[in-house]
Amino acid sequence: LLTMSIRAVWVVRPPSKEASKGRTLFSRRFPTVERRAKLLAPALYCPLPRDNEFCEAVGLTCIPATREFVYERDSSALTFQRPVFELLGGKLWPVVCIELNGLLFLSIPLVESHRDQRPNLIEVPSIPTAVALLEKMAEVVGTDTKELTEVCAPLNGFHPTLAVLLPRPLRRW
Repeated sequence: LLTMSIRAVWVVRPPSKEASKGRTLFSRRFPTVERRAKLLAPALYCPLPRDNEFCEAVGLTCIPATREFVYERDSSALTFQRPVFELLGGKLWPVVCIELNGLLFLSIPLVESHRDQRPNLIEVPSIPTAVALLEKMAEVVGTDTKELTEVCAPLNGFHPTLAVLLPRPLRRW
């Protein structure tokens, strides 16, 4: 039996002309899945960063190039496997990111690998499921995202929806 587990999800407003920094509009971490990630592959485990650190790392990696060159994002030496990214110098992987309606929808699925090396993308079945989850989240938010804030109704509705879609397991890890 294969299950889809998500370590965390975010909705981020990327930097713009009006705001030089991106802003986290929604975030949810799943502590039980985080413990499983630590137990399954301790050598590959990277703790989740705080929201502001994550938002900054996303701005350096996932957002299309601006006028200035940023090595972490723009170097031709990097392998580009959109919509899957790595953050924090490759320590945090896989970060699934889709951009819809001016927002970034991000998740970090659990990689259920018992090896001490990173598996190929094709061997991680939770990545396409994470993309589907993010697309549904974008559908809930809708197309009018200009006035979206941290306390608006679509984002507040994510918590109960995620509780149903991604219930906590009954057994302890």
